[in-house]
Amino acid sequence: MATLQLRGDNYRVLFQYHGKQHSYGLGPLTRKLADARAARVDELLTLVKNGYLEVPSDWAIIEFIKRDGKAATQSTASPPQERPKLTLGRLHSEYVAAHRGSLAANTLGVIEIHFKHLKETFGDAFVVEALELGDLQRHVKRREQTQNSRGKFISAVTVQKDLVTFRVAWRWAVEGKLITGTFPRMKSVRFKPTEDKLPFMTYAEITRHIAQGGDADKLWECLYMEPPELTELLDHIRSRTTAPRWLYPMACLAAFTGVRRSDLIRAEVGDLDLNAMVFTVREKKRKKGVATTRRVPIAKPLVSVLKDWLAKRPTGVPFLFAESGARPRSRTRSKTTCHKTGEHGRGSNVTGREAVPCSGVTPDAASHHLDRVLAASEKWTHLKGWHVLRHSFISACANKGVDQRVIDSWVGHATDEQRMRYRHLYPSTQQAAIDSVFG
Repeated sequence: MATLQLRGDNYRVLFQYHGKQHSYGLGPLTRKLADARAARVDELLTLVKNGYLEVPSDWAIIEFIKRDGKAATQSTASPPQERPKLTLGRLHSEYVAAHRGSLAANTLGVIEIHFKHLKETFGDAFVVEALELGDLQRHVKRREQTQNSRGKFISAVTVQKDLVTFRVAWRWAVEGKLITGTFPRMKSVRFKPTEDKLPFMTYAEITRHIAQGGDADKLWECLYMEPPELTELLDHIRSRTTAPRWLYPMACLAAFTGVRRSDLIRAEVGDLDLNAMVFTVREKKRKKGVATTRRVPIAKPLVSVLKDWLAKRPTGVPFLFAESGARPRSRTRSKTTCHKTGEHGRGSNVTGREAVPCSGVTPDAASHHLDRVLAASEKWTHLKGWHVLRHSFISACANKGVDQRVIDSWVGHATDEQRMRYRHLYPSTQQAAIDSVFG
C-alpha cells in the first residue's frame, strides 16, 4: 500500500514493488491532492499485480508510475517519419495490383497502355501530388504530335483517355490516403479541334466518294453492309478452305446478332440454346465491375450453321469457339493469349511463329484470321474487322423498323450517343421517306 511522507512543504509517495521500496516526490501539493495521487499509485500497482497492466521491459517502475501507466508523450516519443512521396511509377504498380481480379483483363491492358503513355511524358519518378494543369497540357501536346502505326496523328479523343485513367487513379490514391489534393480541372485542358465521324454509308456510296477524291481510310471506317452483301461476304469466308473452321460460324453469329468480337470469344457452349432460339451474351461493358448478360434471338438462317459447328467443334472445351492443340500466332502481333491460364483474354508473351497450346479463340487469332480472309478478296480487303458486322446488323434492324428499345436490348446500347451513331437508315429508305412528303 502506498503511503505519503511529508518533508517540509513537499510530499513523497512510498510503495513496495517486487519486494523493494521505491519513492518519488510529488512536490508542494495540498493534502487532498497528495492523497489522490497515492490512491492512484495503489490502483496502478493493483492493475499490474492482477495482469491488467504491464510495465514495459525498458521502463523503471518509477517512470511507469510517473507516466500514470501510459505510453510516452509526443514530446518524448520519436518524431513521426515523413510519408514517402507517391511517384507515378508507384501509383501505376499499386493501382493495377489493387484492381487485378476485379477488372477484366482487357480493361487492365488498356490501363497499362495509358500509364505507359503517361510515363513517357513524366517519367517513373514524377511526384504525383505535384501535378499541375501545365503538366497535363504538356502531355497532351506531346501525344498530339505523335503518330500511330498507320502514320496518322493521335486524336484528341485518344489522348483524353490517358488523362481520364490518370484522374481515376488519382482519386483512388486520395481515398487510400496516399496523396491529398484535387486533380487539375480537365475542362481547362486544351485539345486540338476534332471532326465528327462521318455518317455510316453503304458500299456503293463509299466507292463513289472515293472515286470523287474522298479519304478512303476514313470512308471505309463508316461502312455498313446490306443483307445481300452480308451474304456475299459470309459465302466468301466459308469458301476459304485455309481459314480455321471456327471463323465462318463465328462470323455468321456476329452478322446475325450484332455481338462484339470480345463477347464472341468469351461465349461458352451453354450460352447457345437452339431449342429456345436464344443466344445469351456475357457482357463486360454494361455495368462497371458487374458481369451482366443479355439475350439475343437467333435468326433462322443461323440455326443450320450453328448446328453444323456444334457437331464438329473440339470437345472438352467450355468456349463456344475453340481450336484443338497448338496454333501459330499472328506474324503481326507481339503478344498472344493462352486460355490455359484460366482467364479468357490473358496469357503469355511469345515471339516469332511459336506454337502456343490454347483452347479458346483469342482476340489476336480472331482478328488475324479474319484479316487474312478479307485480304484474299479484292472487294472486301478494305473492311475494318469484326465491328463492321455489328454496324450492319443494327442498320438492318433499324431499316426494317425494329423498335429502338428492342435494338438496345439486343446489342447492349445504353446511351443516346451510341444510338445516334448506330441508328441510321439505308439511302433508299430515306429517299422513300422524303418522296412521301414532297414526291
